[in-house]
Amino acid sequence: MDAAFARQLAEAGVNLVLLARREEPLREAAAEAGKHGVEVRTLALFDPRPR
Repeated sequence: MDAAFARQLAEAGVNLVLLARREEPLREAAAEAGKHGVEVRTLALFDPRPR
């Protein structure tokens, strides 16, 4: 899911659990979604294994 879709869900009143590899974009998306009065949980996942 991208940030735009998360925003659309938040605008519709859907509570969210957001996952991302990088923390900064995750925080930005959560802050934007939270402006719509929904509950937002976040989890930054980092896998240090090479691909």
